[in-house]
Amino acid sequence: MRIETSWDDFSKHDTRIADLLRFYGLPGIFYVPVNQTLGREDELADIAKDFEIGSHTVNHEILNQIPKKAMQSEVADSRTWLQQETGQLINSFCYPKGRYDQSVIDAVKAAGYKEARTTKVLSTKTKQRHFEIETSIHVYPRKEYQDVPWLDLAKELHDRAKEDDGTFRLWGHGWEIERLGEWENLESFFKHIA
Repeated sequence: MRIETSWDDFSKHDTRIADLLRFYGLPGIFYVPVNQTLGREDELADIAKDFEIGSHTVNHEILNQIPKKAMQSEVADSRTWLQQETGQLINSFCYPKGRYDQSVIDAVKAAGYKEARTTKVLSTKTKQRHFEIETSIHVYPRKEYQDVPWLDLAKELHDRAKEDDGTFRLWGHGWEIERLGEWENLESFFKHIA
């Protein structure tokens, strides 16, 4: 079984997530929108020491709703900036608000990324399309959960992935976890899977 976590939008709360991931020995990818971050560059540098950094565009634009040249620039320029800033090879991309189409996928491939994550949930499949990676759970009360608390559903999906030798992919936003008061539940889940 494989476990992945990823964190979108990069806020000051991501340092708390990084500390929890370090404590429980869990992996993480932090997807950073260059000009829309709510965190500082020194916080990014600290996180980049231990975790993968991924691109989330320059301005967090909804890519399939802007002109093609602007979309291509959002995708490519964010990778260039993040590589210079972190010293990492930026291989992973996340579609802002989960919105994309084939022209966006083509731009992500052309910019040199190796994979892209969506915001689709409830999947524990290991084999997926490299540029349309689905997730298991979003740390948020989504309508797809049909009023089941995310923590309960996360445990169920994790156990299913473990049983099937699948992949469990959790994702969220640090600012959202703070706003909803989900830190205790998040740490409880990390204890469950560590």
